[in-house]
Amino acid sequence: MRAFLSALVAAPLLLGTASAQPPVALVDKARVATDGYEREIRARDPAAADAFHSAVQAELKRDPATAAAQYKKCLDSFPDYVPAMRHLGMSLVESGHASEGVAWCRRALAAVDSADTRCSLARALAHAHPKETGESSDVKEAKQLVNSALEEWPEDPWPGVTACEIALATGDLPLLDAGAKRLMATAPGDVATLMFESISQASHGRFDDAQTTLAAARAAGLPKEQYEEMSKRYAAAVPWTTRIQRPALIVLAAWVAGALALVFIGMLLSRATLRSAEAMPPTIEGSAQGARLRAVYRGVLAACCAYYYVSLPLVLVLVVVVGGASVYGLLEVGYIPIKLVMIIVISVGVTVFAAIKSVFIRRRDEDPGRKLDLTAHPAIRRTLDEVAARIGTRPVDAVYLTPGTDVAVMERGGLSKRLTGHTERCLILGVGVLDGFRLGAFKAVLAHEYGHFSNKDTAGGSLALAVRNSVHGMAYALARGGAARWYNPAWLFLHGFHRIFMRISQGASRLQEILADRWAAFGYGSAAFEEGLRHVISKSVRFPDQVDATVNEAIHRGGILTNVYVPQPRQPRDESTLERKVREALDREPTVYDSHPSPKDRFRWVSALGAPGAEPESGADAWSLFSDRDQIELSMTEEIRKIVNARHGIPLKG
Repeated sequence: MRAFLSALVAAPLLLGTASAQPPVALVDKARVATDGYEREIRARDPAAADAFHSAVQAELKRDPATAAAQYKKCLDSFPDYVPAMRHLGMSLVESGHASEGVAWCRRALAAVDSADTRCSLARALAHAHPKETGESSDVKEAKQLVNSALEEWPEDPWPGVTACEIALATGDLPLLDAGAKRLMATAPGDVATLMFESISQASHGRFDDAQTTLAAARAAGLPKEQYEEMSKRYAAAVPWTTRIQRPALIVLAAWVAGALALVFIGMLLSRATLRSAEAMPPTIEGSAQGARLRAVYRGVLAACCAYYYVSLPLVLVLVVVVGGASVYGLLEVGYIPIKLVMIIVISVGVTVFAAIKSVFIRRRDEDPGRKLDLTAHPAIRRTLDEVAARIGTRPVDAVYLTPGTDVAVMERGGLSKRLTGHTERCLILGVGVLDGFRLGAFKAVLAHEYGHFSNKDTAGGSLALAVRNSVHGMAYALARGGAARWYNPAWLFLHGFHRIFMRISQGASRLQEILADRWAAFGYGSAAFEEGLRHVISKSVRFPDQVDATVNEAIHRGGILTNVYVPQPRQPRDESTLERKVREALDREPTVYDSHPSPKDRFRWVSALGAPGAEPESGADAWSLFSDRDQIELSMTEEIRKIVNARHGIPLKG
């Protein structure tokens, strides 16, 4: 701050070495160029009055040598005239005769003790040593004189001017504040008052206020050159942290507003999805309004993804700033806890590395299961083609079997294949769901999955998938690096964004399921699809229980697990408990983070369609479509043995 004040003092603007007169002279003009002084002299000595007038004009023109000569001429005729003495003293100091000037000011003070004479001597003492910034005897005396004048003449603005002038010459911020305060109280509209108040505000770092006050000084008469020069100095003196403060706050506010907007839009879309499901007419054409809503979801989801990638650099900057500020604060305390500093540095490093790495995470294009040779199972191939034809879409190209109860579809292929429509359409089919799955219900569930193809639910979503992978990858890296803490801004952001993203993406997924249900109902009947959905949900509860029981018994039988799909439990399974769990799954209440609507809602919406079923199927179940059930079950049991060994370290034999 002292350097800033010194820089201001060194400016020609305030020293008066520039061609434009300084603000101090504007107040001084009001002080010296008064008719009262000249009338007082002219009544006694007209010649002395003429000399005094000439001296005043020379002083206002910044010609101290001429002013000094004229003041001496006035004093030759009127030797006891105190105003001439003190102005002569200042003119001599400004023209390079410091000692003589100080002597004349002391003589004036000795003759009359007033605010004017004290301030004149104080100015002379301070200006006699323009390069002196320490507390020399002259500087101390100057400050004592001006402080006493401030105290004893509270209504006089001149001590305020003098206090500000000496403060700028010596880098005394409290004295500058006192002088500016006095001027604001006694001469609030004066140019010099506004100038000194502006400098005081800038010295305290209030640069916006300083610029405003400086503009008021310009309006009051401050020359344009001086205004522009001071404005540039203020702009240059603003710390970079202050310069970025307002833009940073704007960005932060926009960032928070964006998150809140996404949350609000997600809530509205969730409600709109429910209303749409209830209101869509019971025809396939009635799905059009759902399609429009799905398009809105896609746009909002894309905006959510963009928000994530825009937020990452902001979060990293925040992490670095918070970490740096924490270390700086510890250094300022004077005691440096090395361990804590290292923890902060490592946490920042781990966070930055995790964030950068997460952007480049790419999912491996691995087979989602064991590929089924469709040429060896012509019945399932014919069924897949039949359902595709009924829905009016291209059939799947491959079937991948998994050990569990999965039933899902996906498309594989790069951007070029997606754009040209040559992706590989895949059906993921869990072997655990096939037992007891009646053929008509099975086809209805397949029709639901084909409905996703018709609605192009599987054709896009690569950006959302990339964001999902990035969030999970970054969270995993932070957890492994020990940086997943509540005080880490990046962890807090991930936690909050994940909730927003899941709310929107899962809302979009629920709408996709509702529209795909309609394809199944119109393709194979409302009753067939409800039967199929109930079967899948029941198996998703019963089969894991069956696997657990069978694996546990296998471990106790010496680690032999032959076929998990043909259980022979020693202890009978608790059917009442299983039935209760199935009912709970069927009747559960939905949440905003579910990827599917609640089963009871889906049953109600599909039933409301009243879609008739297709021709009755035979009593066969889905297994009848496969040529070698035993071999499939054994191969999937082998997959379960691998999973048990990988997760629990328990090797099982076939």
